[in-house]
Amino acid sequence: MSETQTTETKVHGSFAVAASDSSKDEQLMVKLAYYLPPTVARAPSIYDLELINGSRDQDIVEVAMHDVRGKENQFKIDTHGFQYIKVDSKMHKDDFDYDERIEESYFPEVEGWLKQLYPMAAKIHHLGHIVRGAVLQTDFSKPAPAWNKPNRGIAPAPRVHIDFTREGGFLVLAQAFGQEESDAVRARGKRVLCFSVWRPLSVVKRDPLGVVDCNSVHEADLYKLQRIFPDGAKGENVVVKANGQTLPESRPCHHKWHYMSEQTPQDVLVIKTSDTGDCDWETIPGGRVGCSPHASFALPGTEREHIRESVEVRCIIEL
Repeated sequence: MSETQTTETKVHGSFAVAASDSSKDEQLMVKLAYYLPPTVARAPSIYDLELINGSRDQDIVEVAMHDVRGKENQFKIDTHGFQYIKVDSKMHKDDFDYDERIEESYFPEVEGWLKQLYPMAAKIHHLGHIVRGAVLQTDFSKPAPAWNKPNRGIAPAPRVHIDFTREGGFLVLAQAFGQEESDAVRARGKRVLCFSVWRPLSVVKRDPLGVVDCNSVHEADLYKLQRIFPDGAKGENVVVKANGQTLPESRPCHHKWHYMSEQTPQDVLVIKTSDTGDCDWETIPGGRVGCSPHASFALPGTEREHIRESVEVRCIIEL
């Protein structure tokens, strides 16, 4: 992070999301790092991954996190913005040490899982993968790499965010396959959806991934974050405010958070990050968000557990 940047963090008390109607709902109170807009707007920077992972412009909010274990079938991708699916994979944990095995063997598996959700898919573009297996990151003095470059040994992302906007999806498509291909997808005019397919490589004991029911999110809660990668390529992510303004003490956060306790490699989480046919928040004030903000979070008492290991593949589908 450059010396001219300042860090601003605001810590609130307990802002619990309304509990589920079910008396059997398992929930715990956790602290999440939301976006706190700076008093002076910042220009896009190659260091802006800190707004996804770091402490700059941070708003610490305590929310209720609900365990979906045993109720995971109640959540559907086009209704809630995320969906858990049971899978069988031929990939072993050690296979994820090799990028070529991921691309040659795991990508086809991911494509098959997505086609179960969207059997009408005309084309699936695999944008890249990230393998995570480190403690939470604290050093942001170096520029962030292009996200779709093969990477491993990086930490969970603790800031509430969405991987990219509708426009950001096309920008990343251009990074992965060239501008001509990205322009061709636009020109075809089909419904285009972006996803993150997230899977543990071992049972998750710490730093699980939480996701938000998109129906509890308002477009005013979302802030488009312009990105510049070290190679000059442009991107566009979304960081999330606890509500549509800087959160005063009298106004709670109403986002409905969920996670799966002890998520296994057979429990794949598919997260929708944009959808030209179902997410109109970018073009219509108050429009349906349709995609799910997400973040990793600390489970109290699990600091000595094995580091969370996971793989995510990001894809674009044309319907």
